[in-house]
Amino acid sequence: MSEEPNPLMSSEQPSTIVVTAKKNGDLFAEIEKEPVKIAHFDRKTGYLEFETKGYAQQFIRQCSAVIGTTEKGGKDSGLRINRIGVVGIDLNAGKPAKVPPRPKFNPFLGDTDPPLVRWLFKNFPQEAYILYGVFLDEQGEPIRRSVRRRLKTIVDDRDGYKGVATERRFAGPSTYETGPIAIQMTIEELDDAIIARRPTCLTYTPSEVIGGFEINEEGYEEHDKETPESDE
Repeated sequence: MSEEPNPLMSSEQPSTIVVTAKKNGDLFAEIEKEPVKIAHFDRKTGYLEFETKGYAQQFIRQCSAVIGTTEKGGKDSGLRINRIGVVGIDLNAGKPAKVPPRPKFNPFLGDTDPPLVRWLFKNFPQEAYILYGVFLDEQGEPIRRSVRRRLKTIVDDRDGYKGVATERRFAGPSTYETGPIAIQMTIEELDDAIIARRPTCLTYTPSEVIGGFEINEEGYEEHDKETPESDE
């Protein structure tokens, strides 16, 4: 049996590995030319359980596509993933006594829709850690760092536009836009942000960490890039 591939160190990109589903709900990925069971989907409950955390982080998108469509992605299957878990991990850890209804999310944003992201982190943090690939410390808590993110906002002034020049808006390095519709660039900086593989309204990727953030061979811990000390 082949070893579990490291989601970040593997020479094969996840998108190049084909995921297939069996009638009994088992999902397989062809890893190193060998079919390997990576998850099981319960059609009745909508529960998708991965064999390992690594498989969950690497194949969540492919599994979602396979489960949600039929005929090679050409038709909606009618099946929906309600919860995601990993064998041996208690998804109810950290769950509050009362949980509000799961919010409906924007189909274009999917599981990165802010209301759903906040609901998961507040009520089912373990599931959120798996779904968004949150990096955890030795105590199982999210690793937090100072981050910087560029945000693009579409500004629509058509209602009050009369053909006159509008205020210049920053749209990137040495770039400004004017007109009734423009893209405005803003910079967001946070001191205590959650680091994860997938960006959301609550999670930031290693590339957004101020000062750098590197992943070791296990893929779950980080080594900060040391800043040379001044001789002064």
